[in-house]
Amino acid sequence: MPPTFDLPDVYSEEIAPSGAPVQGVGTGTVGLVGKFKQGDINKPIRIGTWEDLVLNFGGLAIGGAAYDAMAAFKNKCPAMVVVRVKGTQATKTIVDRQTPTPVNKLKITALIDGVWANYAASPKVGMQAIVADGSITNTFRLTVKFYYWEKGVQLEHIESWDNLSIVSTAARYFPTIINASSNMIVVEDLAPASQTPPGHLPVAGTNDMASGAEPIYTGSGSKEGIDLLELDDDINVVITDKDDSNTRSLQVAHCQTMADRITVLNPSIFMTVAEVKVLGDALDEDRAVLAYPWLVVYDPVMQVARSMRPAGFRAGLLARLDPYLSPCNHQEYTVIGLERQLSRADLVSLQNSKISPTYIWGTRGIRVRNGTNLSSNANLSQVYRRRMTDYVMESVEDSFGWAVSLPITPENRQAVLTGLTSWFRNLQLAQWIEGFYVKCDEDNNPPAVQAARKLIVRYGVKLFNVMDYIDFQAEIGPNVIVTTEE
Repeated sequence: MPPTFDLPDVYSEEIAPSGAPVQGVGTGTVGLVGKFKQGDINKPIRIGTWEDLVLNFGGLAIGGAAYDAMAAFKNKCPAMVVVRVKGTQATKTIVDRQTPTPVNKLKITALIDGVWANYAASPKVGMQAIVADGSITNTFRLTVKFYYWEKGVQLEHIESWDNLSIVSTAARYFPTIINASSNMIVVEDLAPASQTPPGHLPVAGTNDMASGAEPIYTGSGSKEGIDLLELDDDINVVITDKDDSNTRSLQVAHCQTMADRITVLNPSIFMTVAEVKVLGDALDEDRAVLAYPWLVVYDPVMQVARSMRPAGFRAGLLARLDPYLSPCNHQEYTVIGLERQLSRADLVSLQNSKISPTYIWGTRGIRVRNGTNLSSNANLSQVYRRRMTDYVMESVEDSFGWAVSLPITPENRQAVLTGLTSWFRNLQLAQWIEGFYVKCDEDNNPPAVQAARKLIVRYGVKLFNVMDYIDFQAEIGPNVIVTTEE
């Protein structure tokens, strides 16, 4: 109502409720599902630092997802929700030297579960454990070799312990020494009472690790793995420590179901441009980014530069960028090389197949060049559009809880309109969006809608370089807000 002047120079005015201002939601939480050396299984845990991850899940261990977490944190990921899944570790049991009836003495178990440690001879991959006599009489030496390939070259990482004792009170009792220092295995004394060398020393020889099995990354009956990320609304980017087609499908399906996040997919290592193009051509989904190739990074455990999965690096990059920014030409931190170099023709070919590659750009170093589904050209950038759409929808839903329990009066309707208009104008001034509109009039809210105690708001956003407006409808009713993209 207009001001009412009661006394000279003193007046009162009734002001319609303005509601709370629209608040932007967070855009930087990464959901990670993978294998770790310790921690609760199938329980989502929110962490904010690398130190939190070490405390809850242990640090780096060869074969584990801690490398993916490290990549995300190195790229300034502000928060992470981690789910540990558990499969079966590769093992090997070694008998002692008793004759004619040796007994099981030494059990070696891979620190991280999964198939990565299973030994295969052609091509040579996985782990072998080699037992030999120690330099000191009545001791033994254990050497563990992890075989892997780097840019087509056979390499190995070795851990070795000499002068190990089978006497439990000795300073170099083998479980005490190995379990405190290994990044690949744990060992167990299967006959702790048999402490007399040399007969009870493990028999010398080369032993292949076997029987490792991958975890289940989604549940069939109860929720497991990726399913558990559904319990946290504040996740924006989803990754795993896997690079197989089945897990990629699970990641995409999860993001389609949740409709408020995207996923970064890993290609398999050593994939050629032609092979990865097949994956990209089949990826008709605006919630997925296929990063390529694997990235060369210094491994502080193996103390060499080696190829690592790209999803953790890209997820960290996306998490640190506001959703209106394209990651095009940004650098993924700590990357020192690429598993394979890409030509200009490769980049054009990959972009047409919806692949988001990392490449070497002259003196500017290693940069991201986006494919069709993550392009600097926003007309082609499905994920740029998707991230902004999710941001707008979630911000509106999170900010108008004050209205759901109030009667739908003209004053409250005006408060919603004012708050939303002000927020979009601020986004426009900050150059997050090019334009917008908000409609909350009688045409949107006929008598039937008002009788149902609902308020319908229609709004639209014009993103930079995107030809059409993205249209939304928010239905604010008793105790609920339903927002849809029209």
